[in-house]
Amino acid sequence: MQAGKMNPTVFLLALALGCYSTWVFLAFSGQGPVGIRNHLSLELALAASTIAFFAFACAPKRLLGCIRRSSVLPVVSAAGMAACMALSLFLGPDDQAQKDIACFLANVLSSMYAVCQFHVFSRLDQRLALAPSAAGYITAACCAPLLQIAGETVALLLGVLLPFASATALLLARKTLLNAKALRDPRRDREGCGLHAFLKANRALLQLAGALCAALFLTGIAHDNARTGYVHVLQALDTAGTPVMLAESACLYTVFVVIGVSIQAAVLRSAESDAAYATCYRIVLVALVAAQLLPLVPSDSIAHGTVFLPLHMGAFRCLLFLVWMLTLKISRDNPDLRLRIFCAASGSQNLGSWIGSALWASTFTDLPEFFYPLMFASVVMTLVAALLLFTESRLRALVRLTSDGSGGRFVQRCRAIADHYGLSNREREIMTMLAKGRNLDYIHKELYISKSTVSMHRQHIYQKLDIHSQQELISLIDNKRG
Repeated sequence: MQAGKMNPTVFLLALALGCYSTWVFLAFSGQGPVGIRNHLSLELALAASTIAFFAFACAPKRLLGCIRRSSVLPVVSAAGMAACMALSLFLGPDDQAQKDIACFLANVLSSMYAVCQFHVFSRLDQRLALAPSAAGYITAACCAPLLQIAGETVALLLGVLLPFASATALLLARKTLLNAKALRDPRRDREGCGLHAFLKANRALLQLAGALCAALFLTGIAHDNARTGYVHVLQALDTAGTPVMLAESACLYTVFVVIGVSIQAAVLRSAESDAAYATCYRIVLVALVAAQLLPLVPSDSIAHGTVFLPLHMGAFRCLLFLVWMLTLKISRDNPDLRLRIFCAASGSQNLGSWIGSALWASTFTDLPEFFYPLMFASVVMTLVAALLLFTESRLRALVRLTSDGSGGRFVQRCRAIADHYGLSNREREIMTMLAKGRNLDYIHKELYISKSTVSMHRQHIYQKLDIHSQQELISLIDNKRG
């Protein structure tokens, strides 16, 4: 696909991700009618997201296939998110229980929409997905200052319109990509395997993904533990009559996210390798630790909310962008595996945030002297997550293990030929194995599909490439070297 034709699609995908991320920020910042204004609402929202993501991670293969094929599900999810936001317009101040229920349902639907959105992004080549992903994160960050000064009416309008804008842009981008054959119609994904075969075939990848989920869980605890501590300081300042500059804080958050995401996007675009991801990982880790160490240095309390909080939130947002790009690298040839890892990673992070928020709310809310010990504990948990659970070596191993990020010239040549001749993802996977000299018996055991299915795919590959033997295939790919 030519770059000029890709620009509208990049814009649509960036708009979809930006609108969705802005809606999430609106809901969690307490600016909307169903915005989270107390610890109970926050815990319900995090619980809803955690349950939903883990449910999708463990969902049957048939259900995941329906999610990948459906063009209606994003619209239904977006409509539900908007309806839950609008519902609170008719609820009075005494109807907090009903508002909490609406908040819970909105976050369940939000998680469902996130899965649909991730699937569309994940079907793109890594370089094509980078630009709209970075633009979407930056767009949402730029909207943060506007949301801080938005009135109740504007917040309600945005809460209703943003999900529909995101869903519309996502479906238009999906249709454009399908028509351009840059996004394969998921209805062709018919092969699969049982749970035992699935675990056996992807053991190494799942072990690394498990380490990632464990690190995100611990980082989630550290993040929300520190964030709630910051909020506690801001509430104390507000009670004492000290003015808190929320708009200025939101502007700093925007600056931190724009700089952090832009740097990561530039690094990943310059070199699609494990070294590039390791560099981004180090940058994010330094920013996270710095944001949690700075409050331990004696300083003006106002600096906690004006500078340290936006730095902390911005660093965590940059971490989520890195995780988003990392999960997008999971093999496009196994859509079920990719969706499960994304859902498990998102659920682990939300579970950690849930526990971190509950820790402050239920135990330390009235004990400000625990602020500094808990901030120090957040630093320790962040370091444990990065230095013991999901280390840089494991990050590099995960990047090298994924087929789309292998960086090998042979894989790149196979991918170029598959894209040129319009091969499906399964056909590309089998073509790559055939080009390595593998026979039918090896391929059917490796992919857990029948020999007749492998033979049928081989016949289709030969027809599309206008060749007649495995040796001709090997020569074709070898000639691509030049």
